[in-house]
Amino acid sequence: MQIVGLPQNFWVVTDPSPKSPLGDFCFECDFRRFALQVRGGLEVASIKGIFADQKDAETFTRSLMDDNGDREQAEVSPRNFYVATLSRYVLVQAFNALGALKAGEVHPVLEGSEVLTVRIATPEEIELTEWHEQKVDEERRVSGS
Repeated sequence: MQIVGLPQNFWVVTDPSPKSPLGDFCFECDFRRFALQVRGGLEVASIKGIFADQKDAETFTRSLMDDNGDREQAEVSPRNFYVATLSRYVLVQAFNALGALKAGEVHPVLEGSEVLTVRIATPEEIELTEWHEQKVDEERRVSGS
């Protein structure tokens, strides 16, 4: 596909939800990462705008938040994201999906592999990961390493 006249990186604004921080519905990406977001579950119908400039995107997002009464959600806090390749996954903390993608790409478990999915981690995935890390720590203590 040929795309002419658009910047390589752009800002996507999606429909703000009452429980989401700003970084979840106003994020920077390129065309490859945008395609991964759509494959990972971003619904095109929820996209409210695409902007070349960060300031314009954030201004528009804040106006959507004001319309929804969600102004207090502008405080950004990191969240757990599920980042996966074809055969492995990790949970990383990030402020938005782009940050999660970057963290996943340099994670030792995924390093050198193509990331295919980035999405908010489910409570079950978080619980399983915490349980697994606890069991690995216990095994290390028992074996003395």
